[in-house]
Amino acid sequence: LAEIPPAPVVFHGRDDLLRSIVELLCHSESCRIPLLGPGGIGKTSVAATVINDRRVKRKYGRRILFVSCEGLVTAEGILNALAACLHVPPGSDVRRAVLTYLSSQGCILLVLDNLETAWDSPDKTNVEQLLGKLAELSSLSLLVTMRGAVRPAGVDWADTCADPLTPLSLEAARQLWMSIARRHDDNLDRLLNRLDGLPLAITLMAHQGQLVSPTDLLEAYKSERTAVVETDGGDRLTSLDVSIRLSINSRTMSQNANAAQLLSVLCLLPEGVTILELPRILPTVKGIRKSALALVAVALAVDVNGRLRALSPIRDFVMEHLPPGGDSLGELRAHYMVL
Repeated sequence: LAEIPPAPVVFHGRDDLLRSIVELLCHSESCRIPLLGPGGIGKTSVAATVINDRRVKRKYGRRILFVSCEGLVTAEGILNALAACLHVPPGSDVRRAVLTYLSSQGCILLVLDNLETAWDSPDKTNVEQLLGKLAELSSLSLLVTMRGAVRPAGVDWADTCADPLTPLSLEAARQLWMSIARRHDDNLDRLLNRLDGLPLAITLMAHQGQLVSPTDLLEAYKSERTAVVETDGGDRLTSLDVSIRLSINSRTMSQNANAAQLLSVLCLLPEGVTILELPRILPTVKGIRKSALALVAVALAVDVNGRLRALSPIRDFVMEHLPPGGDSLGELRAHYMVL
């Protein structure tokens, strides 16, 4: 089988989640685990940490298969990637060959990383059917990482990990920062609060923090917003802007005409709003509940104590690139002036 990625050099927080996943993988004959959440929340890092755990390696040995689905948009693409990793010889029936191989290997752990582009595509039904077939293999445990908050249909996912990953606590954020930057000042917590516990944002800023103080980075963030949260590379792993834009440009968002408009208004409300309030706040926006669910589905908004809100870095990006305006902004102002 193909080599698995190493565990992250720097990883803090999520102890309970890691413990739950490792116990599921080690104490169940097989299980199906979804790792969901916004871009940059650390889904792949959690998966890499889990598959490098000594207890998981003891059970599965060399039978851990990690497949990156980034850029794949069909079930056929996933099957071909699996076939390549398994060194299955090319043939007319790749599906049968892959499933037969996987079912003959005994206890095996399959990780499908970044599954969202294939699942949130016109081939969604076939992708879910493929996941269902994989889930039917009695000796195969399945772990998927997906940007968003909706689990694919057709699989009996484990309840333990059904909810999307949440932001890091301030303490874990501090630990992550110090592991990379190794320096701090009195404004570190203020900077970390602006990053709202998003591991990608903290990591990218901390690399800059090796040369620049938190106070100076905070001032840069205030003027440049999320554009300052990047390192060399310009992809989703080195630029917060690129990561957020991927979610905004997703198929789910493009299929809902008012979702981006609602997001821009939501980003004016740091404390969020309940979905029930939305029709009263924006009475002329059609299908507003559906738009709200679209934002939750792609994890541009999260449910915090019953209130829909966007994480601070997402708010900052939207205010810079997709600021609210028009009738929706007027309705928002009118609603809160009456209160």
